Amino acid sequence: MKGADHLFPLCVPPRHPHLPELTRALELLRAAQVPVPAYILPMGVRTEPSDRGLQGLFDPDALWAGARVMDRARRPALTALHEIGHALDFLVLGEGVEYASVRGGLERPWAAWNAAVGATATVMALRSQRDGTTDTATFAAYLLELPELFARAFAQWVIHVGGTLGERAALNDRDQHINGVLTQQWPEAEFVTLVPHLRALLGLKRSSP
Repeated sequence: MKGADHLFPLCVPPRHPHLPELTRALELLRAAQVPVPAYILPMGVRTEPSDRGLQGLFDPDALWAGARVMDRARRPALTALHEIGHALDFLVLGEGVEYASVRGGLERPWAAWNAAVGATATVMALRSQRDGTTDTATFAAYLLELPELFARAFAQWVIHVGGTLGERAALNDRDQHINGVLTQQWPEAEFVTLVPHLRALLGLKRSSP
């Protein structure tokens, strides 16, 4: 990652049903200036129907499918950035072998990241919801998976860097809550505490956004 100066390439088909939203996601991604190795191929974005309640999907076993944004996605731009976060985690940080967020463990930048994100009120609220067999508990446990935490943080960071006030405020909308508690994204005041750790994971210099 260090020394690379290439933006993460994103290819969006011209007839994509969410073209305006995904075009905006691409603009935000370019503004964030995420460095990746030159050999990374463009990541295609496609939509498809889903009856499983999915908003998006990145499958390491189906890289040919790229980052998938479901037709029913409520927030196509945020979903695309989230799935690209998974791709970054696996293809770039994890070198196409495994999710770096899982492998990182006690490595210094990942240990610092895990400690910081685990100390946020948002994650602590999720932990309070994960026990039991209810749908809420199952969803909370899913949101606490390390790749999910990284992907959500990456998507929010991209919007934090180049998004409008309205786009940043929308991260706290009602559909980001479980039982009235904000759990899917972080309030702005809390998220800024994670930014230095996220920049360290991405290999960005201190002067970067």
